[in-house]
Amino acid sequence: MLYLLPAFIFGTALGSFINMAVYRLNKNQGFGGRSYCDYCKKTLSTTALIPFFSYFLLKGKSNCCNKKLSKECVFVEFMSGIFIFVISLYFLGYLNSFGVVPFYSFNKSILIGYFLFYSSIFVILATIFIYDLKFMVVPMFFVYWGYALVAAFKIVEYFLYRTYLVNSLSSTTLGKYILQTDYLNNRLNFFIQDNMWSLLVASGIALFFIFLVFITKGKGMGVGDIFVAPLLSFLLPYPNAVLYVFLSFIIGGIFGSFLLLFTKAGRKTAVPFVPFLIIGYLFALIFGDAIISLLV
Repeated sequence: MLYLLPAFIFGTALGSFINMAVYRLNKNQGFGGRSYCDYCKKTLSTTALIPFFSYFLLKGKSNCCNKKLSKECVFVEFMSGIFIFVISLYFLGYLNSFGVVPFYSFNKSILIGYFLFYSSIFVILATIFIYDLKFMVVPMFFVYWGYALVAAFKIVEYFLYRTYLVNSLSSTTLGKYILQTDYLNNRLNFFIQDNMWSLLVASGIALFFIFLVFITKGKGMGVGDIFVAPLLSFLLPYPNAVLYVFLSFIIGGIFGSFLLLFTKAGRKTAVPFVPFLIIGYLFALIFGDAIISLLV
């Protein structure tokens, strides 16, 4: 449990980075250099750089020009802290009902690697989510980084899985005998086939969104959706990788109906779809198995 408070603080720091990334991407600025006040452009003090907690330390106002600080940024930092806190619960085994993957749950180094990978994925998805929601544009820079991260992770995961199998089997007499059979190659081939199947599903989803963009002439779907949708599907096992797309359309349809009924929005009102893809992905990640069991 001692890991959980640092995990929340680490999450708020990631939230601070997300806020900075969204702001600087929109301004076409790099990510290097010290943060500065949005109003007077002065470099922020050390106190002002403390994620989430600085808002309360400074009483909701900047200490350089006494302007009101953004509550939206504080909310993003807080929710980031909560999200990383939940991820920590999962990887520490407190959420076993979601199914901790056995091969990395017994090795602390591998466990930390998985934690950092999913924390990085969270930063990428959260930045894409907020940026598209605010500016109706998908930040392709982070999408490309998402693909690069997933590709590198899958390669590393293969070797980690192989090392785990060899080490675990070598520790027993029976295991040493099994290593002389085709068991190891069969397990590794299954691992590769599983990932190839995920790649095939992701390609199919990409083609589906290309078709939607074509028939709507870019008005119903944007080009960014074509790139984000398969990235998310590759992060889910089949059939959750397909389920999340249907959930995205259902959630988007409910939200669109709400806008039509209770706001001044019309049928031609533009609504970014990537946030619904990410929400659908989270639903499929957490509740996917339960939903599929109800449908089958």
